[in-house]
Amino acid sequence: MSAIRRDYRYLGIIFIVLTISTVVWALANQMPPSWDPADHLRTAYDFYLPLSEGRVAEFLHEVFQARHAYGPLFHWISAVSFLLAGVSPVTALAANILGLTILLVSVNWMGSRLHPDPPGTSSLSSALRPGIIAALLSASYHFPAWLIHEAFLDYLLMAMVALAFALLMRADKFHVRADAVVLGIAAGLGMLAKQTFLFFFILPGIALLMRALIRRDRKAIANIFLSVVIAISIASIWYLPHIDDVIDIYQVNSRNASVESEAPPFSFRFIAYYWGVLGGLQIQLVFSLLFVVGLTYSIRRRLARDWLLYLWILSGILSFTLIANKDTRYTVPILPAVALLSVSWLSAVRMSRRSIAEAVIAVWALVSFFNAQWPTPQVDFRLRALGTPLYFLSGNVFRFDHSPIADDWSVRQIVHTASGKLGVVPNIWQFNPSNVGLYARIHNPNVSVLWLSDDVAGNRLERCDYVLARTPLETAVDVSPLERTAEEYLSRHSDRFVPVAAFALPNLQQAVLYRNLRH
Repeated sequence: MSAIRRDYRYLGIIFIVLTISTVVWALANQMPPSWDPADHLRTAYDFYLPLSEGRVAEFLHEVFQARHAYGPLFHWISAVSFLLAGVSPVTALAANILGLTILLVSVNWMGSRLHPDPPGTSSLSSALRPGIIAALLSASYHFPAWLIHEAFLDYLLMAMVALAFALLMRADKFHVRADAVVLGIAAGLGMLAKQTFLFFFILPGIALLMRALIRRDRKAIANIFLSVVIAISIASIWYLPHIDDVIDIYQVNSRNASVESEAPPFSFRFIAYYWGVLGGLQIQLVFSLLFVVGLTYSIRRRLARDWLLYLWILSGILSFTLIANKDTRYTVPILPAVALLSVSWLSAVRMSRRSIAEAVIAVWALVSFFNAQWPTPQVDFRLRALGTPLYFLSGNVFRFDHSPIADDWSVRQIVHTASGKLGVVPNIWQFNPSNVGLYARIHNPNVSVLWLSDDVAGNRLERCDYVLARTPLETAVDVSPLERTAEEYLSRHSDRFVPVAAFALPNLQQAVLYRNLRH
């Protein structure tokens, strides 16, 4: 068996194991999605619905005229999966499962290019090529391991960034026009995955262009320009009609920086944030140490070969560092580069020892993956340094990295009971206007969900046909001022806001549905 065929056999095994775990997790989990995943699934459903009913004009209206703040690639893939197999927790994973395929193949290809087999290497060797180990690491780091079962855009984005870097390596000196064309197409699609795709290519792009200019390589300059034109042409089909939406969401995120008490600009916490989350929440302690070892070896022995990986990581981290609003998942697309550098030393190890090292890394990668998807309270080891936890092997640290939860928060029953305009007062990650709106869109389109601002008195609540609140607030967690204000208003106007149904929530809470008798 050739080394390449063996690579793809192992990639297939990795894909099957990780996919089965993810699908089983999704089927067992009853927890409604949080804000962003719910919004993305609702957007995907809005693309799917007119297509399923053959209303092409309405679909085109949704694509070009409806408000959408993020690139549509995730939503379009999800809509197609809904068309092919119906709307379900499994089909909602289609974009991420496709992303896993792209990620594994792309990282393995880059590993094979960066670590070619030396002459005379036997295809019967028991050692794997470093690309396989890097591909497994990319998918098994703590953060991607749970991110794959959530409908964020960032998992597909990570895969598209990895694909584009693989094609960038293939283009190399940009002397082959076909390679430049394929790269441009992939970059255009990457921009449709999420607009932050570009952030990871700023420094590599500048470096490659400067190299071509210094060498006065006209063919390379022309092909780089061709790639950029193709990427812009593909991306502009969606971005031009939605440029105002993109600007608006950027402004919203900037305002959130003050609301979420982000670090002051250019303070130590501001600058160090993404380096800290890389070694902490994203890959945890063991793989952080492996990355340090691999990076040190790479800088000392492989600088000329691995420089693009350094710029990939620096470009992503520096770009997001300059943005005031911070989030741990924003820099997840650097993890394939982290994985490739982490195994930079493997090809220099003797075959007998290399097989042992690879086995240890692979086993720990699988432990990392399953601990992120199926954590138990008994497996939670944290060390502390300088007051910051270092996660040796931890789950349940970031709200989403939990085992499947059976609590469904009665959202489907709520939307079946309501009608008209439904004002949703609770705004916690398990129970919020976004996931109520998703369930309403799918299960009862006669319900339109209204987000309530901090000022819920007067016109805001009076516009609602129904109002959803939770009680008792005295024993609830994460109670916002909005909930207390709404409770007081509903109590003072009990003559027209009448409770019509109550639904059980976890922790002895209830969701109460009030009807506005004036409507």
